[in-house]
Amino acid sequence: MKISNNAQCPCNSGEKYKKCCKGKLTEEQEKYYALLSTEGKIKDKLVRIVSIELGKDILDAYSLKFNNKHFGDKDNGFNPSAFFEWFFLEAKKEREEKILGWIVDKYKNEFNQEENLIIKEWINNTQAGIFEIVLSNESEWSLILKEIFNGREYRVKDRMASRTTIKGDIVYLRLQNIFGEYYISGTAQSYPRLILDQLKDYVNFYYENAKEEKGISYEDFMNSYGDVIFNFEPKRLEFITPSGDEMKFCEQTYLILDKKHNNILDWFDKNNNLFIITNVNTKGRKFNASIAIKAHKKEISRSTMKGETMRIESHFIDREKGEKILTQGSIDIKGDNLKLFTNSEESLDNIVKRMLDNKNGIGNYIKLIKEEVVSPEDIINDGELSEEEDEEIDEEKDPNMVKISKGLLTEYYKKWCRMRIPALGNKTPRQAIKTEDGKEKLKELLKDFDNIDLHKKREGELFADSVKIIREELGFYE
Repeated sequence: MKISNNAQCPCNSGEKYKKCCKGKLTEEQEKYYALLSTEGKIKDKLVRIVSIELGKDILDAYSLKFNNKHFGDKDNGFNPSAFFEWFFLEAKKEREEKILGWIVDKYKNEFNQEENLIIKEWINNTQAGIFEIVLSNESEWSLILKEIFNGREYRVKDRMASRTTIKGDIVYLRLQNIFGEYYISGTAQSYPRLILDQLKDYVNFYYENAKEEKGISYEDFMNSYGDVIFNFEPKRLEFITPSGDEMKFCEQTYLILDKKHNNILDWFDKNNNLFIITNVNTKGRKFNASIAIKAHKKEISRSTMKGETMRIESHFIDREKGEKILTQGSIDIKGDNLKLFTNSEESLDNIVKRMLDNKNGIGNYIKLIKEEVVSPEDIINDGELSEEEDEEIDEEKDPNMVKISKGLLTEYYKKWCRMRIPALGNKTPRQAIKTEDGKEKLKELLKDFDNIDLHKKREGELFADSVKIIREELGFYE
């Protein structure tokens, strides 16, 4: 195969091949680009044929089946690349005949000999699957993919994927063996490693049902249920408090009336089963005080084994008693303002009810002037920066602060080795490595850490080599 000098360059530059990549490629790379160019022509012909033959209404019905999006409605999520790949390789006519086979039978003369050979390879040698990126080599335009469910490995040629994927990434895609070489069919759906267990459970559920109903093999299932797999949505990560309540950042600000600061402080001191006065400063013009709110940890019945929930804890260190006390919030008094902060709406309601009790509270001494409740998701979304803002922050990084931050990350990963981890059966990593099962589970977690670090490194974000730190701390080098 050869690529025409006047063809659009397959590197997506928008330039003609003769003005872009011609003369800059190896013989193998030229062969790959020629294949991309020819495949592009085939796909253009296929789209033109079905647009005329079937019309928009029929294509709309297929599109709604694929992912409940109207055909061509890009503003509302229609993805033409993903749709047409599924449509040609998996969708069927009324007689259970796949669309691509039907087109080739009816319009064989529309394609030249070379194009017909490639289409034949598509029909006979396409295999969908969920893969882990084992290796991504940008300089060679190659990847090694490992199928998650059967463990098979494939060496694949794909320039774009070798540039954009990172070791440990999880992707759903279709592999095609064309003239003895493996290529990615076109589009790929990537997933965070942290939801891999959810994805596997989802696929297994539908596969077991299909196998029971039709006696279908796993490979045939993956080649026939792309619309099901493409529409997988991970469960929302739920943040919970030590008491099992949904995590919310709740803040109320009160005005202290009639200079009743001492009365208020006396009340907190009296109710020391819930409140701990951690600091009082009456010097100067302003009255300042800090109070920690105690919490009680409860056993959580819901599963935290698959990353669906994350329990967030905060503590106060009582240096006089040498105790670490679990907290559910804090109260700060600065001048005439009392600011109450709690980690859930349930805890806020309980504390406010106690504070405003008509007989035994401090309701006569304070007046609510401001209230705000924010979810962790809101904070994450609000914290997303534009590229311009992100660049400004990067430019202003203080080398000393970077060093300090890396030191804190290093200390965190060392402490992590002594934490009880749900994915390790509520054992610490140090305990887990004493058994073969624990070692395997820890290896999987380290893959997650490594993948996250590699993404941070590529994006220029602050990171520490978590896997190296953890392995050194545990002496775990398997």
